[in-house]
Amino acid sequence: MRNSSVRRINNAVRRLDWALVESELNPPDGSDGAPFELCAATRDDWDRYIQSEQQALRSRWMAWGDDRVFIVEFPESLHENLVVAARKSIIAATGTGSTHLEEHGASYIGNRVTLPDDINALIAFLEPDESFGPVRGLPGAVLPPGFCWSKFHTLKVEIGVSQGWGPAIQQQQQLFVSIMLSDINVPH
Repeated sequence: MRNSSVRRINNAVRRLDWALVESELNPPDGSDGAPFELCAATRDDWDRYIQSEQQALRSRWMAWGDDRVFIVEFPESLHENLVVAARKSIIAATGTGSTHLEEHGASYIGNRVTLPDDINALIAFLEPDESFGPVRGLPGAVLPPGFCWSKFHTLKVEIGVSQGWGPAIQQQQQLFVSIMLSDINVPH
């Protein structure tokens, strides 16, 4: 069952017409694009895919919702350059380098039995472009029950890149950086 979920999503990726995906995400007329629907999948299917090392397309370029998997962006150099710039800026903004804040990359935390189901549904297996958490042993940092320091992410960063938002600004690139702060009240 586990392998069949991953295999089914991988097969859908391998059958793609990439020109069609590109035109859906970034229409040639400059109009707003839309996520490309890849295939149907349950939440369990999607969770298995995210945890798999055998992904035909990295899960961070996709999203799950309404029992469907969507491709939401392409792995382009502009996106990756923005991820690197955001990472460097966040570390520099602390004023202490990595003394207080540790990088965890595009890692996810998985389900935590100590968190309510509605919180797990929002953040479990969320694979951001970058994530950060307090350095182990940071004075004042309290590790929530059920977490280890490498899974304690207090800041997750997702970079969104869109180009050609309508004919009036067709030549401009619109860059949006979205930072999602994980502010979870965990009972002690």
